[in-house]
Amino acid sequence: MDICEWLLDRYGAEGGHFLERIVTGDEIWIHHYKPESMEWKHHHLPAKKKFKMHLTSGRLMLTVFWDLQGLLLEHYQERGYTANSARYGEMLCDKPKPAVRGKRRGLLSEGTLYLSSHCCPHC
Repeated sequence: MDICEWLLDRYGAEGGHFLERIVTGDEIWIHHYKPESMEWKHHHLPAKKKFKMHLTSGRLMLTVFWDLQGLLLEHYQERGYTANSARYGEMLCDKPKPAVRGKRRGLLSEGTLYLSSHCCPHC
């Protein structure tokens, strides 16, 4: 509740410029699927039997960052990644800043605000 009130106060003071400084991040586990069989056919031929999908080597964590203008960074964690606050903090320090610097000139000097829905105080 306190954070929401703080954000509303900042928006009231700065207006739309405040929203332009926000970079949002989110994570999701992605499973790898591999088709069991696949056939190519011409578009006018009758449909062949659909191929089956099965789980393969596991999953990867995808972290995505975006701002008001769109996608800034799509980062796939390495295999065997263990999600904890220390590793997430390292990733936040290493990955988004170069993406913001490259795609949104001047945003870092204005004071970028990072928002994430999955940050827990106990992590």
